[in-house]
Amino acid sequence: MDKTMSTLAKLKNELQQLASPKQQQILQRFFKTGKGEYGEGDIFLGIKVPVQRKLAKKYQALSLTDIQALLQSNLHEYRFTALILLITHYKKADNHKKSKLFDFYLHNTKHIISRNTIKKCLGLCSAMRLRNLMMIRGNFILGN
Repeated sequence: MDKTMSTLAKLKNELQQLASPKQQQILQRFFKTGKGEYGEGDIFLGIKVPVQRKLAKKYQALSLTDIQALLQSNLHEYRFTALILLITHYKKADNHKKSKLFDFYLHNTKHIISRNTIKKCLGLCSAMRLRNLMMIRGNFILGN
């Protein structure tokens, strides 16, 4: 891999290399990405979640700017990996940083919540994280 390549470019490159046409077909069918279906237009590379989690761990120092770039992608695995990274940042953050991550999450919900596939994949995990972020944000507002 090119040493001058940015960390974000390296992550994207690794995700592209892990693409599986067979798994892609399965996921596109499962998430109903055809015309008129709830996941219409969502594009999959065909990478299983455990593989994405392992790769996210390798790139856990990725900046929020780069995470935002992943969230804005039309590729499902880019967005999902971005959310794994965001959760990793949250777990390691102090309360002040958690508040900033809350704002970041809210600012990017159009890339997260409006995508049916992300809602389906994250399900309870995303809801729990958002609840925790809101609780922390509430503590700052209420001064508790």
